[in-house]
Amino acid sequence: MYRNENSACLQRWRCFFMLKKLSNQNKIWVATAFCFLFMFAEALTGNIFSTLQPFIIEHYGTSLTESSLFSMSGQIGHLLIMYLIMIISDRIDKVKLLAVLGLFLGACSLGIGTAPSMGALIILLAMRTMLESYLDNTCTAYISNMWGDQRGHYIGMMFVLFVIGMSIAPNLNTFVIENLKFGWNASYTITGAFCVVVTLCYIFVFTLMKRPVLEIDKVSWGGEKKRLSVKEMLKNRNMKALFLANITLSFYMYFSSQLPVFFFMTNADVFDTKTRSLIATAGSIGSIVSRVLYVPLSKKLKTISYLRVQSLTSVLFNVIGLVFMNPYVWMVCLFLSNCISGASYTARTVLTCDEYPEYASSASAATSVANGIAGLFATPLMNWVADSVSFIVAMIIPLIFGVGTYFVFKFVYVERNKGDEVIA
Repeated sequence: MYRNENSACLQRWRCFFMLKKLSNQNKIWVATAFCFLFMFAEALTGNIFSTLQPFIIEHYGTSLTESSLFSMSGQIGHLLIMYLIMIISDRIDKVKLLAVLGLFLGACSLGIGTAPSMGALIILLAMRTMLESYLDNTCTAYISNMWGDQRGHYIGMMFVLFVIGMSIAPNLNTFVIENLKFGWNASYTITGAFCVVVTLCYIFVFTLMKRPVLEIDKVSWGGEKKRLSVKEMLKNRNMKALFLANITLSFYMYFSSQLPVFFFMTNADVFDTKTRSLIATAGSIGSIVSRVLYVPLSKKLKTISYLRVQSLTSVLFNVIGLVFMNPYVWMVCLFLSNCISGASYTARTVLTCDEYPEYASSASAATSVANGIAGLFATPLMNWVADSVSFIVAMIIPLIFGVGTYFVFKFVYVERNKGDEVIA
């Protein structure tokens, strides 16, 4: 008994000294692993909403137009937090920031899990979106700073785990509602608790381990880091192109975000809860395949070429799905669409970080503001069209914006090699 206690104590001290004596490269690996876990937790908490939305609409008795308040509150929150990031994020200690964001995101999800009043739900959804946006931005910037020129590879890997979380989310909802017979809000309780556990583990490890020296910190700035305003960044032609592409893609994303509601409203008998979850899972698997393939292919394929091709082909598969309106056809079409386009967000993030690697957080926030601006109008506008005209028309309009993304990357964005001057 005494020997066993001594052995357990010895193991704890070994763990303590191992964390203390890790090489800088191993510390970077530990920090990278936690960024991956934070993104996985974010994917779970953020992507359960889409398949839960029909239940939330039914629970609160809202129309499609009224339900736009849920997404509008999130977009307002996204805009506010992106503005804050542009001002202060590159000056804040990202190690401490991740801990704060993780705990608050977990607490916010647990709050939604109480199934609050509609007003409280709207506030909590706005807060959740703010925290998720900031966590996403911080993890991406931290990975970019740690890995320098290798950022594309590791950002790609991080988003693979993110999409795995996305694919688990709809199945978690199905399991909780149909198998466990719990209410829609139980999914938020589970994901919120998971987020808190991940954050507590992160705090414990970084309490023992000294933080790694970041790759970006090894760059000489003549004794003082340069200052560059967001206004100056947006004078860059490629940053303008990425800003515009984020607007068109925000409208295009309405299609995928409202697809479960579209199935529910148009043919709930054929597209029941299980079928909707299977279609969402097929799409998520396609996104996983896309992001897994992007990691090795990013070294051989030009990022801009990939973005041009996926803009058109993903729209084509979604059109085929709308024409046939068959569950099996939709599973195939959404899988193929996401298989091609699933890594587009990763690719755009890499292009943004490549423009201003030393200001990865601020640059990402500057282009992400476009998501918030477009999203603020896209969902209520399309929902109004769905209520006033028809849902099918509301689903076609985002596809037109998807095609518009191709023209942005073809005619506005200018390819340049590493080290070339920024194009105004």
